[in-house]
Amino acid sequence: MHLESTFRAGARLGRLLLLLGFGVCSTSAACGGRTVALASDHDRRIADVRALEARSCPELADDETVSVFGRDLAIDFESSGDEVFATYTGLCQRMVAGAYNPTSAVVHWTDSGIEFARFDTPPSWLPDAEMFSDARTLFHAQLEVVDGRVELRSGMHARGIGDAGFWVRYRWHRDRFVPVELRRRDGGSFLVEDTHPFPIVAPVEVRCSAALILDPRVPGSVTIERSVRADTTRTLVPLSDADCVRSSDDTIACGGESFEPVAEYTVIPSGDDWIVVRVDRETQREVARVARLCALEEERPAPR
Repeated sequence: MHLESTFRAGARLGRLLLLLGFGVCSTSAACGGRTVALASDHDRRIADVRALEARSCPELADDETVSVFGRDLAIDFESSGDEVFATYTGLCQRMVAGAYNPTSAVVHWTDSGIEFARFDTPPSWLPDAEMFSDARTLFHAQLEVVDGRVELRSGMHARGIGDAGFWVRYRWHRDRFVPVELRRRDGGSFLVEDTHPFPIVAPVEVRCSAALILDPRVPGSVTIERSVRADTTRTLVPLSDADCVRSSDDTIACGGESFEPVAEYTVIPSGDDWIVVRVDRETQREVARVARLCALEEERPAPR
């Protein structure tokens, strides 16, 4: 069975057909012609994606590989003005996907036809240039139109529930995607509730993040380092646990090895604040709160 497009693509096509039927066409004949033309264009773009996949995924010729990963093709379209994009997941994308990190390709239509989307040279604040600029295999790729411009989000879950990981936001500019924002939460050994939205860690012009720092000169406490763009402030918070080490930028592990602690302290967003919570195997409770002084401005759910 071949999945020609996702429900979202079909719903968008349906809305366009409805618009043509009730808001644009003056006669039923005109409406019929435009509806057929739109459906034909939709089918042509699906055929374009299939042809591109056939050219770029030689594993499709391997019957053994096909028997494992299948030939299903899922497509999701997005457009703004004359710019048309799609994400698709085929055999080659499923081959490199993780257990909870699905992979998609991102394509764009130009005057000469379909091609894999281009990416600007990754800036220094993106740690893995290849991961963030290969349109054939992007994790959790999602397209959307924001203020009339096409944006792409891609990232990875550090574990299945998505309480830690990273997300990159790109904006289409002229003929390529330009990375404009990196969000990241490192986390620790324990699962933490309500960790979204993730802190914005780069670039510095939009940074809105918090870290936890241990200072050996001040035992029994941890410092919340709050960053707003280029400015940094620090607040001292007492700890109720001993033998603590810094296990990541946002998490302190106490009372044992960093990979098997008795408890952890981690900083997460809450309303307009950063809060420090103590987490163990049974409970999660707030121990400190400081004003965030910057906007994360992301109420959308984390990418699927």
